[in-house]
Amino acid sequence: MRSPLRSLLSLAALAALLAPQASADVVIVQQINFSFQPADITINEGDTVRWIRTTGDHNVVAGNDGTVDGDEIFFGLIDTFNPVFEHTFDSAFVAANPMPGGVYDYFCSPHFIFGMVGTVTVVSGQNSGSAVCDGSGGNCPCNLVGAADHGCPNTNPDGQGAKLTGSGHAQVSSDSFNLTVSSAPFNKPGLILAGTVDLSPGINTINDSEGLLCVGGSTQRSDVFLTDASGNADPGGVFQGAQPFGAFANVGGANYYQYWFRDPGSSCNANDTGASNFNFTNAWTVSWIP
Repeated sequence: MRSPLRSLLSLAALAALLAPQASADVVIVQQINFSFQPADITINEGDTVRWIRTTGDHNVVAGNDGTVDGDEIFFGLIDTFNPVFEHTFDSAFVAANPMPGGVYDYFCSPHFIFGMVGTVTVVSGQNSGSAVCDGSGGNCPCNLVGAADHGCPNTNPDGQGAKLTGSGHAQVSSDSFNLTVSSAPFNKPGLILAGTVDLSPGINTINDSEGLLCVGGSTQRSDVFLTDASGNADPGGVFQGAQPFGAFANVGGANYYQYWFRDPGSSCNANDTGASNFNFTNAWTVSWIP
């Protein structure tokens, strides 16, 4: 809380007084029978999650496989002798243990079979997501290789593969999230695919495809838009935040986006038909928050 100004202060002191003050919160999760409540929470980087026991003996184990391996990035007991466990998701922890979309899965190992699981989604200053499923792993058609965080090579002469990048803040209540395309073919049509499943390392056996399909599950698509004379595009009006998908944003869960585009000058895939060729960027994942 800012203190009242009671005397003349130097400009430096006044600036320090009026600067925004960072504060960290403690978010409570209770153990209720064989569940964590709430099971899925979203916090800011720097916040602490406090798990509180009500009955029985339980634990909080990072991961989603139901097994305690001994190398979990966080682990704690919530039992008769240890009724509270807490963990701080500070910048050092997040940097050392990055997760797609900032989603940290956890479970109770004795009661995993009963579905006693949860997630903590950590939001940094900008909830913009990260690249997944690129063409650098040798999975592209014809064994071509793209640059890291790019798709498979296309007819753009830079040879890197087209790239999809997210920026801004993916929050439904104050949306500033956007996607941009670079290193794609010049003046060619394309569209954004959106889905709920990451198909990494990608599917490369689609007729006419010169790239990797990385997005699956429940899918929708944007309107068609063109790249410019450099192979770049800012979908902007045709794709801004959760639009044009309306309520499609999978709030609290992972969302995956990918740019599909025409690439008629390429002829790598044995299944292709030349003029119908198309390609993909890398995929981009982000977890929307309310």
